[in-house]
Amino acid sequence: MKDREESKRRGVFEKIPGSGIWWIRYFDQFGKKRREKAGSKSVAIKLYGKRKQQVLEGKKLPELFRKHGLRPRSTTIVLSFRLAIA
Repeated sequence: MKDREESKRRGVFEKIPGSGIWWIRYFDQFGKKRREKAGSKSVAIKLYGKRKQQVLEGKKLPELFRKHGLRPRSTTIVLSFRLAIA
């Protein structure tokens, strides 16, 4: 029973069970869901606490941790090919 309680922490999770790579999930001051890869479980717990404190203090978090909107590589190759032919 104690193992289950220890493994269930709000905002800290293992994306692939048994992988040993832990992630955090929290909501920023604007209500946007954020996820970050932390590494070990102890680091994830500390990072989650740090991020929640930053949210409470209203500190500005990075706008984008990872850029979205990048084209898949295959699309870029096809577009390059079409431009080369034209």
